[in-house]
Amino acid sequence: MASVAVTKAEHDVFTNAWRAAIPLGHGTANATRQQVLDAARQIYAGHPELLRALGLWSCSSCESSTMSRSRRIPESNVSWHGSES
Repeated sequence: MASVAVTKAEHDVFTNAWRAAIPLGHGTANATRQQVLDAARQIYAGHPELLRALGLWSCSSCESSTMSRSRRIPESNVSWHGSES
């Protein structure tokens, strides 16, 4: 499983975005795989390092034009735990 270090403020923003995209309860119980992937792409659109960690980054030429280098989380902060399934 991938993990990426984020600040508490970033975590709160991501959590609220997930809750808006796929509400707890009925939403999470009935969300399809595609809905979760689409939500992840939207929620993390400005964070290619997170999309890469999730295996969802598909635009190698867009990175430098869409995000300043100062906002990127260093690769050293990305770690893998266990095995992906």
